[in-house]
Amino acid sequence: MSRRVQEHNESIFALSKMGWLCCVPFLKKYELGITGLETAIVLMAFVVVASVFAFAVLSTGLISAEKSKETALGSLSEASATLMVRDSVVGTSNSSLTALDTVKFTLSSATQADEAAEVSSASTVITYLDDDQALNLSTSDRTATWLIGSGPMLDAGEQVEITVTLSGLSPTLGKGREFAIQIKSADGAVVAIPRTTPVELKKIVELTTSSGSAPTPTPTPTPITITYQKGDGKGTVSETDDAELDASHPNTNAGTNVVQNIDGDNPHIHFVLKFPNIFGAGTNQIPLGSTITSATLTLNLFDSTDVDPSVFQLTEGWTESEVNWNHRTTEAGWTNAGADGTGSHKTTADGDFPMTGLLLQSMSVATSLQIWSNGDANEGWVFIENSNDGADFDASETGTLSERPKLTVNYTPLNLGTAAKKV
Repeated sequence: MSRRVQEHNESIFALSKMGWLCCVPFLKKYELGITGLETAIVLMAFVVVASVFAFAVLSTGLISAEKSKETALGSLSEASATLMVRDSVVGTSNSSLTALDTVKFTLSSATQADEAAEVSSASTVITYLDDDQALNLSTSDRTATWLIGSGPMLDAGEQVEITVTLSGLSPTLGKGREFAIQIKSADGAVVAIPRTTPVELKKIVELTTSSGSAPTPTPTPTPITITYQKGDGKGTVSETDDAELDASHPNTNAGTNVVQNIDGDNPHIHFVLKFPNIFGAGTNQIPLGSTITSATLTLNLFDSTDVDPSVFQLTEGWTESEVNWNHRTTEAGWTNAGADGTGSHKTTADGDFPMTGLLLQSMSVATSLQIWSNGDANEGWVFIENSNDGADFDASETGTLSERPKLTVNYTPLNLGTAAKKV
């Protein structure tokens, strides 16, 4: 046997001892091949290369997975920081009803993720755009009112109302104009609010979405007539508060009297009256921003005077169960005792109430109703005598419904979507 054959057989024996015999092809007798040592080296090199390759593949997969995770988290953070507009966008016109002074809208988070969007004045950019101009509004031209939650971070479920002032625009935001307001938080995408002003401006207007076409007039809603009289089935909406203010008993409340009085002397008595819950968005309420076509106040008189008293819109709040000549509430006094002065009521009277006759008498109070519909506080009226001859009439606590004070209003709501439900 040659030396090469002998070495070959010894190699096979050695590999069989190592458990690698299956990996070595058998040679025919006297067939020459590589030595066992050479075979072992080749196999070990193969194992090393395979291990390095497997490690490289595994590392690449882990890195790709980590990158995917970072990308997903980054996208989630951007999405959760994105803002959305909720509910209506409302504008307030200037006193001449020629242009909008302010626009108001409500923002919330566009997702329910844990990340919050920052809407502080320093980090949030609000931009106004129209055909003539594009400018970033200064922090002094916007205010934030938190409806749900608190700032500056807007978390899921929270809402913030933004009011932007546009009175300084040149040209102004007038009738029938398309415009857009863009809002961008520090780490979120831009949300745009495209809108069109109506061709006819009122004090308060709901702004519709821009369509890109020429503005068209908003359909005129149907006028509504409704009455308010305590106990008429409309619940608290028809609540009627009234009381006489008696100078001879300046700290005595008369809010539960079934009969009320006005007199100039012996005793000196004024009368206050209000329907505190008639404005709002609920059933049978008059929506704010409505146009008041007519409003009539009716009282039932059983003792007349010789000169009709004047009726002034009150500017100070009062409570029926606490009011008297000196005080409008238990804690607060009238600026003018008996509400008899411009510190407590408007300078100009709505008119004189007809009290020289008997039974049901009425006067127009449309001026007051329109002022309240435009947003002023509804504190009712004070009746101030113009004679020493007194008059007596039924109060809201009188037993007969038809004899109680009644308010009849004809109004046109701001739009059909916000009209009160009439039942």
